[in-house]
Amino acid sequence: MIKKLKSQRNFRKIICPLCGSSKETFLNVERRANKVYKIVRCRKCGLVFTNPQPLPQVIKNSHSNDKKLGFYTYAGAKAYYFHYINGLKIIKNYFQQGELLDVGCGVGYFIQMAKEK
Repeated sequence: MIKKLKSQRNFRKIICPLCGSSKETFLNVERRANKVYKIVRCRKCGLVFTNPQPLPQVIKNSHSNDKKLGFYTYAGAKAYYFHYINGLKIIKNYFQQGELLDVGCGVGYFIQMAKEK
């Protein structure tokens, strides 16, 4: 499984975006939209993130598709309801309490749902 992750195109290995440490602990593998994401926890600060991450151009292209779908409006974001519910379930597998930071949060619908759940 891990070998497949290293060979994925359009991904790059990163250091912890919060503290800069390169030491991480493997947590899980998630599959989304025909892609495999490795979930890790930084050994220094505890931040949980995907590593490797999509290249900046891949993210940019993805966001341009979101705009076409109306993601940046509240009504458009609500169309992602089941995607957000699934994301919250994954987070709850690792954390029962604590703070949540949503980077690139669009109109904030995911955070609103997290507060309600």
